[in-house]
Amino acid sequence: DGSEPPKENKKAFTLFCNGTRREVKASLDRASRKDKSRVNAILKERWFALSGEKKDIWKKWQVWDEKRFHFQRKVFESAGRSHSEAGGNGNSTSKRAEGEMNEQAAVPSDAKGSANMVHIPKKKKKRVIGDQPLSSIPKKQKGT
Repeated sequence: DGSEPPKENKKAFTLFCNGTRREVKASLDRASRKDKSRVNAILKERWFALSGEKKDIWKKWQVWDEKRFHFQRKVFESAGRSHSEAGGNGNSTSKRAEGEMNEQAAVPSDAKGSANMVHIPKKKKKRVIGDQPLSSIPKKQKGT
């Protein structure tokens, strides 16, 4: 709704760490789980051991997160202007900015990416393949 500033976008490595940290901690004994430097070292080793194809998946998530951040920042900035103008100064720039943003969001981006706004995909419903639900951030498969 634009009332709070958006969270910063994350790099591919950070998304990878967030997605695999639980698995790394589960593989360690109780004492080692609390050792952040050990956990981070294992995450770093796993990141460098990833194939280029698997890193590309995380880099695509990074691009998606950058788009999310920029979109949410524009919403926040336009909401901030409209809240400050609600005081009655008579300035209509926020309504104009919101209208422009809505118009640009409705313009589909062609193959060359000439539209000013980027398409932010909506959150998809949880899907299940076999007996495992798909999460929003891919997790490393066990045994690979």
